[in-house]
Amino acid sequence: MENLIQSNNWNADVQMAKEILPHNALNTPVLFAEHYPLSIIEKELLEKFHIKEAIFYSALDEPLFKHFGSDKIISMMEKMGLFENETIEHQMISNAIRNAQEKISKEILIDHFAQSQGEWFSKNIIR
Repeated sequence: MENLIQSNNWNADVQMAKEILPHNALNTPVLFAEHYPLSIIEKELLEKFHIKEAIFYSALDEPLFKHFGSDKIISMMEKMGLFENETIEHQMISNAIRNAQEKISKEILIDHFAQSQGEWFSKNIIR
């Protein structure tokens, strides 16, 4: 993650989400390595720690994306000549992630805690 911070010329004050304490997230961007599958939990976390700027890095091979058929998007990106490590940033993608989170929230009754997206999907989404 240090390489990511350096390659984007971010201030050294950028914090990893796992290092956040309520008093130290006030004025620095916070990096998240993946989205929480439920948007309401994600929003609560940002509010609880008074996070003003959150940066989420996600990958198309994460369970959240695979749940909605990211294999098709990966194939399309390969055909367009995009590289695996290329960053894609657009409001349309952010909206699609929020919509996916909302659809998932309608599928579950109880949010079982997990340490990762993969574990969360195995505990909460039955296929």
